[in-house]
Amino acid sequence: MRRVIVLSTALLIAIAAAGVQGAAAQSIDPGMTKSQVIERLGAPAAERSSGAYTYLFYQNGRERTAGMSDLVILQNDAVVDAIFRSAAREYTGSSSSPEGRMPANSAPTGERLALPVATQAPAQSAPAPASPPPPDTTRSP
Repeated sequence: MRRVIVLSTALLIAIAAAGVQGAAAQSIDPGMTKSQVIERLGAPAAERSSGAYTYLFYQNGRERTAGMSDLVILQNDAVVDAIFRSAAREYTGSSSSPEGRMPANSAPTGERLALPVATQAPAQSAPAPASPPPPDTTRSP
């Protein structure tokens, strides 16, 4: 019986240590390189670049409710910002996305918002091209 308790305790300690280690692996720090981010978070679901900036997108399972994937922004191969909606990830720097703020036009109860009706006149369509004349079916002798 004592052996079972010792093995159970050892197993619980190993699981707890793995959980703490996994949580630390999901933390991103300012200044990290792209390869360090990928080492911690894995390969991104998508990657975009524009000039000196690289954007790494990670699936978070909340894309429909949060409206976005998790995002890591690098400038010249150094992390300058991160926006995480997943509770499993953390940015140790100062994120540009304030936490817990709802967009001003969002519905508080989750119902769908009605899109405004376009007020401009519909575009005029171009006139249909003239159809070619029918073929000449008369025969000349």
